[in-house]
Amino acid sequence: MRISEFFKSNKGTWTLTAIFIVLLMAIIIYPEFWAGSDPAINAEVEKVNSDDAQLNDESTINNSNNEQTPTLAGDNQPDDGESRPSDPDTIVDPDATAANAAPPTWVEPLSGEIGRAYGFSYDPTYNDYRFHHGFDLMAEPGTAVYAAASGTVVISREDGFWGGIVTIDHGGGWKSIYRCLTPDVVYGDTPEGGEIIGYIQETTTAEGGQEAHLHFELYLNDEEVDPAEWI
Repeated sequence: MRISEFFKSNKGTWTLTAIFIVLLMAIIIYPEFWAGSDPAINAEVEKVNSDDAQLNDESTINNSNNEQTPTLAGDNQPDDGESRPSDPDTIVDPDATAANAAPPTWVEPLSGEIGRAYGFSYDPTYNDYRFHHGFDLMAEPGTAVYAAASGTVVISREDGFWGGIVTIDHGGGWKSIYRCLTPDVVYGDTPEGGEIIGYIQETTTAEGGQEAHLHFELYLNDEEVDPAEWI
């Protein structure tokens, strides 16, 4: 059969139709196949593929970083400007608090003249110059001695050298010591300021070169101070 007669026949028509459909489907489904002969199209396809690969790599890196950097507790807490208890600057020093505490309300332990002041001076008992750790208030034997401020008795005893000693803790680092008296309080008593704690003795061994008196000492944080500056 001649070619012209073949195409004019029904068989030829269906054959051409089938070939056209196959070619059309190939163009739709596999465009890369037909673009393969065009260098410009090939370059564009490669560029798109390269960009997709780069985006995938960056996404992988970001996901890895997010997994390796956990969120710490408290990172999202609001900053209210307040110090936290763990801040070393907020820790309270009890000794510093005591040092800054207001001093007690003082009263005279007895009414009398100062026989020997606090500091370096002549000592008539030893007939030399030495430091005097308090001041001496002159008084007749049996004269009442008063607590210089409210507090707790931490020492009360007879003493062969000083005659008798009473120590009162006033809190806030303050202590007062009374020597050369007969105690009238015991350990643990809590006298108020101006309350009787003992009575003046006769001359004692420690300061026998003087007439009867009260030897009074004052301490702040275990450091002696001049009582005359406070009482």
